[in-house]
Amino acid sequence: MAWSRPSGPPRVWNNIEITDTNKINRKFVIQEIPEEKYDEAVDHMCTIFLRDETILSCFKIAEDPVALSAMYKTWNFIVQQGISIAAYDITENPEKPILAGVNMLFFGNDKFEEALTAIEYEGNLKKLFTFVLGVCHEVDPRYTHGVDGYLGAFGLSVDPNYRRLGLGSTILKARDAIGEKYNIQYTSTIFTSEIAQKAAARCEFIVKMDRPYCNVLDEDGNKLFTTLDGKNFKIMEKEICKK
Repeated sequence: MAWSRPSGPPRVWNNIEITDTNKINRKFVIQEIPEEKYDEAVDHMCTIFLRDETILSCFKIAEDPVALSAMYKTWNFIVQQGISIAAYDITENPEKPILAGVNMLFFGNDKFEEALTAIEYEGNLKKLFTFVLGVCHEVDPRYTHGVDGYLGAFGLSVDPNYRRLGLGSTILKARDAIGEKYNIQYTSTIFTSEIAQKAAARCEFIVKMDRPYCNVLDEDGNKLFTTLDGKNFKIMEKEICKK
């Protein structure tokens, strides 16, 4: 059965105040992305996130028009579930929030995966999706815990103007409230960079898989990530709703 978010306006998960590097006290709201701001969030992922993310930037996906189109379709599909979240700067004007960060969240179950894999991926992007889906299946909460679905993510990104403020960890912590509200017991995500892995550890995620990139091979037996020697990816999970 396809999962759908309960009806209602976008839910607010947290309101915080942070003093930035210029000693300015900034106010942020962490909330579900409103429907009228879906395009803004997807555009953020297709520009800022694609340039920065460890494995996607490794293959310069942002410079490949075909791959970029596929990523747009992917995030546009994910955001339609209605549970992706964003951090908005509301310091100057709460009526005109500024996008500071995005976390593309989804409820992962059989129907979701079927629809996701129906999107056409080619070339290096297909190799990347094959890799990600393959390793995530090994520690998928549906199989390791016997649940129907879990809270997954396909990208957490903070705008460069708002980095070094701890927003990444703040966005991750919102999953606790999301799990409780929607009765989702586990969240599981592949964290591809050391910075993201440390943020997840601070939020009490536990490591379910820790492997070096240099051991990842493509279907022809060649090393998939030639520029990531000495680095590891981790799949980390957290129980976010006690049963």
